[in-house]
Amino acid sequence: MAKRKPLSPREAEEKYGLKPGHGRNYLETLVKEESAEEVYNCYTKNYELQIRGDAELKGLACFVIRNRQGGIVKEWTKVYD
Repeated sequence: MAKRKPLSPREAEEKYGLKPGHGRNYLETLVKEESAEEVYNCYTKNYELQIRGDAELKGLACFVIRNRQGGIVKEWTKVYD
């Protein structure tokens, strides 16, 4: 998941059901299956995975920070032990 190119703000809003203007900055990482539960999102009318509690960052994580115009200000991938 963290190896592909970053989503545009609009793609992030659509994919994750975010309000307009909230898809600018996001984090994608892998989590253990048992820490996630499937819930129904009434806004997107789809089922999605929701993480219970805190998510420890382990493995590969992709961080993306954008300016107000949607241009990438900073993007990095970090490996956590």
